[in-house]
Amino acid sequence: MLRLDPHRMFACPHKVLRPKRRLLTFLPAALLLGLAISGCSQIQIAYNTAAFTIELYASRYLGLDDRQVALWRPLLSEALAQHRDEEVPAITALLTQAAEDVNAGLTKAKVSAWVDQLEPMYQRHARLFVAATAPLLTSLSDAQIDALEKKFQEQARDDATDDSPESLAKRKRKRIERYIENIEWATGDLTQAQRELVGTEIAKFPDVETSWYAYRYQQREALIALLRRDASNEKILSFLNRWLVEFKDMPVDLVQARDQMRAGLIQLVVALDPSLSEAQRQHFGKQLKVLSEEFESLQQRRPTQAPGV
Repeated sequence: MLRLDPHRMFACPHKVLRPKRRLLTFLPAALLLGLAISGCSQIQIAYNTAAFTIELYASRYLGLDDRQVALWRPLLSEALAQHRDEEVPAITALLTQAAEDVNAGLTKAKVSAWVDQLEPMYQRHARLFVAATAPLLTSLSDAQIDALEKKFQEQARDDATDDSPESLAKRKRKRIERYIENIEWATGDLTQAQRELVGTEIAKFPDVETSWYAYRYQQREALIALLRRDASNEKILSFLNRWLVEFKDMPVDLVQARDQMRAGLIQLVVALDPSLSEAQRQHFGKQLKVLSEEFESLQQRRPTQAPGV
């Protein structure tokens, strides 16, 4: 429903976020992070039209009528305004610090500090937009709930995986390719030795794709059950917070995988740092600095008005 993360909610931990495969991609930070990879100059456009983009996506995904959109619009606008005022400065500060760290050389302590900031930042983002999303979900009609459940079931069939040696090898290969692509956004082209280093470190990550999809489907079905019982906004909000903010009901294997991936990502960055050429380091620092400046500029601008759905 939200993503920050990036790899914990409606998308598999090992996959690049795909909006069409998630329910309610309402987290602006996630949206902007994804756009950043394809071009920093798009951030201001994306953020300033975020309300319209999110509203349009939600309307199409959930089949909202005009009344539902009109009632929800003020809540979404308020959430985006709060995010701009409270969270964009934190994002800017983190990117600025990261750029300085890259230029000075990365250590485990520095990269761990990034992650230590990202995790509570994600939770603040998620809590803010869960609060805006719950009233929308409680407004769904029986027919809309039926349609939503059908989409969940269709996506579950698409998500079906197996654990044969061939499937595991394919998933591992694709996962490594995605990480290399994202790293090269930051550093520019990697050398063959660097690509092999990335592959070695990413290959150590646990493969929990099957377990993740099962957990996501279980949570989605629990949400549908609550909606069918006409659960109150408070109950829906509590459920979403436990699921998407606090991770209270996550299976043990996924909790362990989350911790392993956190440690693995830190290790990957630290291991890659000594191999960076001066050009790669400058490219990395510049990318982060430009992002920081883009977000900083958002603090002085108000959103561009866009027509409603």
